[in-house]
Amino acid sequence: MIFYFSGTGNSKFIAEQLAKILEDEIFSINDFYKNHFYTGTSGSSGIISSGPYIFVSPTYAWRLPKIVQKFIENVNFTKNQAAYFIQTCGSEVGNSAHYAKRLCDQVGLKYMGLTAIVMPENYLALFPTPDQEESLELIRKALQKVPAIAETIRKQQMLEVEPELTRLGLLSHLVNPLFYPFVVKAKKFHYTAKCIGCGKCAEVCPLNNVKLKNNKPTWGKNCTHCMACIAYCPVQAIEYGKVSRKRQRYTLEKTLQATDLENTEQSD
Repeated sequence: MIFYFSGTGNSKFIAEQLAKILEDEIFSINDFYKNHFYTGTSGSSGIISSGPYIFVSPTYAWRLPKIVQKFIENVNFTKNQAAYFIQTCGSEVGNSAHYAKRLCDQVGLKYMGLTAIVMPENYLALFPTPDQEESLELIRKALQKVPAIAETIRKQQMLEVEPELTRLGLLSHLVNPLFYPFVVKAKKFHYTAKCIGCGKCAEVCPLNNVKLKNNKPTWGKNCTHCMACIAYCPVQAIEYGKVSRKRQRYTLEKTLQATDLENTEQSD
């Protein structure tokens, strides 16, 4: 079973490609939270699978996103079942594998490795996003890696991270604990006069942190900085402080709209 969490489509896309090759079931962690399946108590839900558990997610401050970590901690999985991790990232994943293994040990899963796939940057709060051409090239390269990852899983072998993607491993330990209390806040999100009150931002927020009040968005305190609200706004009416004003919004779906990249790669 393949589980994914995705803000702007990168990890969802990789999960879908893996599901096609492995002919496996896919499970949205976004929907799990969005639809209130999660109660916040250990063992609140049980998920049984005869095959391995495959977790696909972005990289947040050189580790798994907390939203994914909490999902794994609080769902009853089949004990001693194999667990694989695939993280999308803008540059590297640091020492995320260490923490993924520790998480598996904690919940009784058999850690079978972690690998990383570089995808277009989407974290507007800190970084600019690539243009269309660069994004498509990154996606092409990512697609080329998926079959080998699927084959490793099929053969029940260990996944490994390419050494160049594990640089800055110390930051997984030093920066990540500071990332959430000091960076991951919603207070800088705001709407502009361009807002049409369509509610797309509230629709795509996985934690129901965006609410419409008088047809305008308001942000609560339960933000995970997935960037879905700002990226999916159809009229680019959401900003994050001043840093996002000149930054292009990125979603995988929008990037692929003008190309037949996925179908071309699948037919090669």
